[in-house]
Formats: sequence, C-alpha cells, structure tokens
Amino acid sequence: MNILFFLKPKSDITYLNRNDSLFEAINIFRTTKYNELPVLNNEGKYVFTISVADLLYAIKDMKFYNDEQAKRIKIAQIKRMKDILPVYIESDMKDLINLSLSENFVPVLDDRDIFIGIVRRRDIISYYVESERNNNGK
Repeated sequence: MNILFFLKPKSDITYLNRNDSLFEAINIFRTTKYNELPVLNNEGKYVFTISVADLLYAIKDMKFYNDEQAKRIKIAQIKRMKDILPVYIESDMKDLINLSLSENFVPVLDDRDIFIGIVRRRDIISYYVESERNNNGK
C-alpha cells in the first residue's frame, strides 16, 4: 500500500499561512469547524499544525481579547501544545500508521519538503475496516 492512496491533496483541504493573524485563524476555524489545521510558509512548506486549543490559550494569555489586538498577533507567534510530525510521500506505511495513532491527520510532504496534503486517520481506519469486511465476505 502506498501513502498516495490515502492522500487528501492540498487543493482539497483548509490550511493556514504562518503570517495569518490570530483573528484570521479564529474565523477560519469558526467556518470550517475543524479542531486542527496545518500551517504553511509562503513557499508552501509545512511549518506546524495549530489547534483550537492553542488559539484559546493564546487568547487567555492576552488577558483581554479584542479584534484589533488579535489582528496584530501572527499565528507563528502562538505557543503550541504539541508538534505534529509530517511524513514524506515515499515513507513506509508503517510510519504513517504509527503517527496516525495519536493524530487526527498526518501532514504529507514531497521530496522537496513541500506540503502536498494530509492523510486522515479516519480514512486509514475506514480502509482497513472495509478490507476486513471484504476478506470475510460480509
């Protein structure tokens, strides 16, 4: 099995830029209803994943939230609770599965370190459940 089989391409997902503001990130999270999003730099390279919880802690640290202040804070400045490691497109499926055990999605990079999409844990599990059904004739 190849990682490409599970890849949800960059063009089909929502992501942020490291220069986006806290205000912009809040609005994107609000409209997408996701809990985490990948963050890229201007060259399209994966930088980190940011979560709603990270944003909430940043707002808490502000002591008093207002839109103008949130527009000045770049998400690259926000402290994150954890780092989500990416896999490379030529990585072994074992690496992908191991990372997906603790994350909702795994960022995928090409051989130039360019972000090309994600693999969702849900898609991996669904594939294996369906495979088991087909193998058992159910």
